[in-house]
Amino acid sequence: MKRWLVASLLLNALLVGVGLFTLSRIPVVLEAQRAGRAERLGSQFAIVHAEPGKVVFVGDSITQGGLWSEIYASADVLNRGVGGDTTAHLLARAGEIHALAPRKLFVMIGINDLNRGVARAETFTHLEQLFDGFDREIPETEIYLQSVLPVNDDWRISIRPSDIDAINQKLVAEAAARGYTFVDLRPAFTAADGQLRRSLSNDGIHLLGEGYAVWRAALAQQGIDVRPAPATP
Repeated sequence: MKRWLVASLLLNALLVGVGLFTLSRIPVVLEAQRAGRAERLGSQFAIVHAEPGKVVFVGDSITQGGLWSEIYASADVLNRGVGGDTTAHLLARAGEIHALAPRKLFVMIGINDLNRGVARAETFTHLEQLFDGFDREIPETEIYLQSVLPVNDDWRISIRPSDIDAINQKLVAEAAARGYTFVDLRPAFTAADGQLRRSLSNDGIHLLGEGYAVWRAALAQQGIDVRPAPATP
């Protein structure tokens, strides 16, 4: 009987150990997937040689998922979203955005910092460094800081609305200080319960086609023209 008890305890300990090891590997696997995705997209960005003066949407998978050049029926609108990007990842690839010298730049970033549990102060520092780079390298660009969107309970990771609000408050302050435009998309995306409208997403965070239609309409309703300004002759 004792041997069976010991064997059972050892087996349980082994299963717990395997489970803990598997859980510890999840962030490593996810980061490897993100890095591979970023490399694949980055290699395409490098060979297309986009002309300067375009409208650029930059951010994470929420931005990447938008067919922006088709949504706006314009080859002058470029998508530079990379799924999984945090503020740190976007900061690391900011040089490719500077090189585009966009006339207008639409930024949405921050939700993956919350997905990964990045400290708020670290997120804020990355945002400040990112915007310092914009001010230094692309001072003529019209910059639009778009609010981080809400999520809903379908999303597998619990994100506190107060943490999303904190990032958005930081974006409001940075926009005011630097002469950027803060674009508050939240009213168009938020249900009565404060969560992302379920009709706009099939997983609680990423957008369906209707979500991108709402995004386009929200920009238009705020008087934002998503077209490059005509070049000066």
